[in-house]
Amino acid sequence: MTDPQIEDGLIIERGGELAELDLERFEADRGVGLPADYRSFLLAGDGAVFCDHNRFAETKVSGIDILFAVKDEAIGSFSLAEINDVLAGRVPADFLTIGRDWVGNMICLGVHGDHTGQVWWWDHERESDEDEPPTTDNLTMLAESFADFIAGLHQTEG
Repeated sequence: MTDPQIEDGLIIERGGELAELDLERFEADRGVGLPADYRSFLLAGDGAVFCDHNRFAETKVSGIDILFAVKDEAIGSFSLAEINDVLAGRVPADFLTIGRDWVGNMICLGVHGDHTGQVWWWDHERESDEDEPPTTDNLTMLAESFADFIAGLHQTEG
């Protein structure tokens, strides 16, 4: 997958090169098979930091801050494994948290069931109570695929 958004300044930093073996280990550790478009994105540059003023299509998503890296510690405060460990029991098990918006909501990728391959926005203000299991009530589908998600991101005026 190519990243035409880098040329127009949407993505301001990419992580280092990620080895196929590192990605396979992550998938095995998590018990998931990542979609080909998302795998390609990670292999081309482990994670991404976005410009300050961006939006996904015409949604209420406040702008993407970061897509977490598998290994590159320079990209974000959490790795992909760490953020998913932190959110275990808060995000439904069929989803992998892959990114964050500017106000602490998460970008999730469906990795099991009917939502496999789809990208969703997880609203932390509407998550289940601590004593309740997570539901999809606070999730909004953004795109049918990771490639569609990336294609739907655009810069906005600051």
